[in-house]
Amino acid sequence: MTTDMQTDEWLSPSADDLLTEAAMLAQSGAAAIVYVEGNTDARLLEGIFIKDIKIIPAGNCNAVEAVVEKYDLLTDPANLPHILGFADRDYKAANGGLKSSANIIYTHLRDIECVMLSTQAKFHMIGEYANQNFNRKWKKIDDFMDEAIKVARTVAIIRIWSEINKKGINFKTLDFDKFHAPKSNATDPEKLVTHLRGAQKSGNILSESYNKIKEKINDPLIMNHLAHDLLFCRGHDILEVVALYFKKGFGRSGLSYCGELLESALRIGAKPLLKNTDTFKLIGTWFTERGISNVFA
Repeated sequence: MTTDMQTDEWLSPSADDLLTEAAMLAQSGAAAIVYVEGNTDARLLEGIFIKDIKIIPAGNCNAVEAVVEKYDLLTDPANLPHILGFADRDYKAANGGLKSSANIIYTHLRDIECVMLSTQAKFHMIGEYANQNFNRKWKKIDDFMDEAIKVARTVAIIRIWSEINKKGINFKTLDFDKFHAPKSNATDPEKLVTHLRGAQKSGNILSESYNKIKEKINDPLIMNHLAHDLLFCRGHDILEVVALYFKKGFGRSGLSYCGELLESALRIGAKPLLKNTDTFKLIGTWFTERGISNVFA
């Protein structure tokens, strides 16, 4: 949800402040509050739920988890509406980091972008920008998406390794053009490591080769948690790969392609489809169990 470029920590209100806001919204008729990570998540969900469900950005995943934890500890939350936390799964399941609260739901795939990419919205997104060169090279959009995911998996190896080993790798300067050539579909993982190494405060963080890093996460317990491509890859990485292909001659001319541009098109296509995904079916069940039905607009 929130991207590597965002620094929402300092913007995040405290759990107490968020619950105070929830109490005020309850007085104005809110049936429930859904706390999400960032503003883009809030904009997406506001168009999906009925008006009595209020969507509040908490700032980041930690803030979402904190407000739910505070709510769960209350002995008498009578002045509060029902509260649900909604956050990205990231690699928490593989790392044993998912919170076990009945009032928090994580995406069933790695992040909300991956949930959107699991729907037919990807066809809307690609159809919006692909040119004839694209159509000649890929007869099926699914074949192209498989290629984009394969490239994103290369980066995911390092993301997972960094998360599990708490390396804190900085991906802010990540540029897929540095290690992947769209016209030949050639990826050089060692160039990726070299590229990322230059962005780190300490070169020792990424002193190992790509193959060594890959070996270290090849643990059955980890890989079982990440068996699905859209659990393994970060959604925004996949979108950046698609943007790279469009920049390199497969997209409509005159546009400045980036992951954010494609994500906007993806969100437009995905909004009416998300309620049918596993993630949002869980959310619908959560509301039904609390006596609130027909929550999707």
